[in-house]
Amino acid sequence: MIDPGLTVRRSRTVVLAFEGPGLVAYDFLARSTAALSPTAVALLANAGDWCHAGALKEGVGRLLEPGPPSGGLDAFLDAELEALLAAGILIAAGSPAAARDAEYERDWEWGLVTGLYHFGSKDQPYMPPEVVPEFLSRRMAESAPVELHLSNAALQPAIDLPSPNGSDRLLELMRRRRSYRGFDEGAPIALRELRDCLFAGLGITGFARVPFEPHDLPIKMTPSGGGRNPYEGYVIARHVEDLPRGVYHYSGAENSLGRVSWDPIPAFHDLLGGQTWMDGAAALVLLVAHLRRTMRKYAFPTAYRVVLLEAGHIAQNMLLAATERGLASVPTCALDDAAVERLLGARRLTETVVYAVAIGRRAPPSPVDLNDIRPNPVLG
Repeated sequence: MIDPGLTVRRSRTVVLAFEGPGLVAYDFLARSTAALSPTAVALLANAGDWCHAGALKEGVGRLLEPGPPSGGLDAFLDAELEALLAAGILIAAGSPAAARDAEYERDWEWGLVTGLYHFGSKDQPYMPPEVVPEFLSRRMAESAPVELHLSNAALQPAIDLPSPNGSDRLLELMRRRRSYRGFDEGAPIALRELRDCLFAGLGITGFARVPFEPHDLPIKMTPSGGGRNPYEGYVIARHVEDLPRGVYHYSGAENSLGRVSWDPIPAFHDLLGGQTWMDGAAALVLLVAHLRRTMRKYAFPTAYRVVLLEAGHIAQNMLLAATERGLASVPTCALDDAAVERLLGARRLTETVVYAVAIGRRAPPSPVDLNDIRPNPVLG
């Protein structure tokens, strides 16, 4: 039986959706769902603010009189409330769910729709690698082909551009960059090679003083929306010369590594959606966004998109630096969010891992690497 004095409220992270003929509540922060009866909808509608369960039952009960024919109205409403509380759709004052809800209400400024995408896309299940080829083969056979590039054949007369200069060192480096997962298990990389990759993506080269800002803005070699510098880099070092195994934070301002934890460190595939071919990498760099840095200046949801885009800028610089040094490297966003956050001690609500880059010595290609790449004949 529900205590009539229990203080309850509807969770701030609940959205409703139709599923078949029925209505379902989904709490994207608690990652819980509950099928809703008309009575449950009425209870949630009347619990927008903290209220006593007894008063909530009384108000909704008046709408239902004379009530269910068996078991009694009170027992019926108790059962509905218990189901909503168990699913976390309705929360009780003083509970961990209430504390999480209050933190969300205080710190998340990008609205319900952005929150639904952000938290709803975390901690996704991944297929075991051994079943992926069959799945992809079946999916491609069952769906219509989609063009992967557009031609100007219908936009005549098209203007043919001169071929890019093959002697341009930067363009040639970009042409050589490939996602490559054939890592030489156990072969170390040099500390200076790791440093160069970290500095290329996360190194702070200067500080800019601007009006209205209490702190100077960090300047890096990658674009950052509003100069907010939301990303921090964490390194899991397995085989790096002169660097003990462990987890480190890279300070872009100090160009230093600070130890977060020693061994045991997890296997990379445990953090990367079961991708066992990543286990041979010498180091894994995790890009963690501190959302409040951007949110404090830009309270509109587009700023969230800007944060996600920045991870790509950072990773590309790191990958180019690795390519220039003859290393194998590959980015991935197949991440076990909860495992990474536990490892780093990140605040789940406003500190989120977005991207990862694996770096190591090259070995023969893995089964998932591209082995048949033909040059574009237009480039000569």
